[in-house]
Amino acid sequence: MAETFQYVLNNQKRTFVSLREELEFVKSYYYLLQVRFENNLKLEINIPKNLLDSPIPPLTLQMLIENAVKHNRINKENPLLVYLSAKDNTHLLVTNTKTTAASDPTSTKVGLENIRRRYSFFTNQAIEIRNDAKFVVQLPVLKQNKQGKLAQA
Repeated sequence: MAETFQYVLNNQKRTFVSLREELEFVKSYYYLLQVRFENNLKLEINIPKNLLDSPIPPLTLQMLIENAVKHNRINKENPLLVYLSAKDNTHLLVTNTKTTAASDPTSTKVGLENIRRRYSFFTNQAIEIRNDAKFVVQLPVLKQNKQGKLAQA
């Protein structure tokens, strides 16, 4: 829990962290969620190594995982899988299965809108959201040039 809180404090004002840092944080956050949901929540990460140094706004992945947990009932009869992957090395995919709706499925969509706004500062590529059999958020991979400046992907 301390690592999770420390990450939030250290990075809340940063524009970017590396995808590697964000994934390490997500693993710590997932550990806390496992205490609550035990084996009924699974997180799988399949990100190519060549993307791990890509910049990402801090807490992006955490918000998407939190969103999945908030909007799904998670128990033995309704397990939830969150899968982090990449598409063609140009997009990160955050996919979650869907269970029955949580007891209060009301959504203000503040988290998703926050992510959209943050990404709009750095790229013209839109974030795509699909809500079909699974819920999928597709994030453009942000690239840095040799000087460390953000380059349009």
